[in-house]
Amino acid sequence: MEQFINGNNVQFDWLKSQIQERLMTFKDVSLPASCTPNRCRLGFEFTQANGYKLYIDKNISFAGNHAGFAALLARGEASFRTCDDMMAFVKGLACLYSPQQQQSDPLSLTYPVVSPHGRPMTFSFKYEKVGSILTGSIWRAFIVNSPGYGSRSTSASDTHRLTNSDGRLYVCWKPEPRRLDEITEVSKMWAKATAKYIDTGVFS
Repeated sequence: MEQFINGNNVQFDWLKSQIQERLMTFKDVSLPASCTPNRCRLGFEFTQANGYKLYIDKNISFAGNHAGFAALLARGEASFRTCDDMMAFVKGLACLYSPQQQQSDPLSLTYPVVSPHGRPMTFSFKYEKVGSILTGSIWRAFIVNSPGYGSRSTSASDTHRLTNSDGRLYVCWKPEPRRLDEITEVSKMWAKATAKYIDTGVFS
């Protein structure tokens, strides 16, 4: 699976062009060490009726704690609104191959969520400390990656996002956290609420 996790935009564009109204299957794909067996078949498909789908062999045991990947293995498939969402999910599985590297950077987080409708979603954040004489030191969770909103409103008030002076989006939370552990938990709560909003239209 690392070949897809490490894929570039040109390769993903090629894959997208190959799966229009058809299923494309890859054999003997390597799985993380936390899986048994450690190789499988992986399939990608797009149809007008069902959208983008990712398929994986069933009967694979998983000893990790990645909710989205566990849901994929349990169902044998996962659905996505867009190809970008599907590829973001696949890239988000990089932490399964290098968990030590993932844990070594406390200022970054890739967080998997299973939405109310059972769809795996992946969110990525970068935490930065900012401050001024008026506010003092505060932490912000800048949104590096999140699923598309589909037909839902993307307004700041509906999605609970704000725009930084450099154009980057970050999680809206009042009062703004003053500790790294606080902003980490806030970003996780925001990710879960966003997954619910994408599925149901309710942010809570």
